[in-house]
Amino acid sequence: MSAPAFGIALALAAALLALWVDVRFDSRRPESALRRLIHAVLACVALQAVTMASTHVTPTTMLGVRLAALYGLLLPSLVYGFLSGLWVMRTLTDAARLARR
Repeated sequence: MSAPAFGIALALAAALLALWVDVRFDSRRPESALRRLIHAVLACVALQAVTMASTHVTPTTMLGVRLAALYGLLLPSLVYGFLSGLWVMRTLTDAARLARR
């Protein structure tokens, strides 16, 4: 599998995991719009931090370290990013629904 195809598959897997977490644990979803937006900002910060940390993982690094960075850092931060994106979309649909009334 090529690197771009793997990146797309990893992003799709993270999006599906985020959707599953949102549906499965709907009672744990933040209620206020402010908390949802704070989670979105924190997800952006987490993704930036993981991206900056991944610059230290080079192709010459041991395979175990690369896999740990990929599945231990990148996948959870992608899931958190997609999950907070779902929460922001729910906030926007709630606001649009209120505006129609």
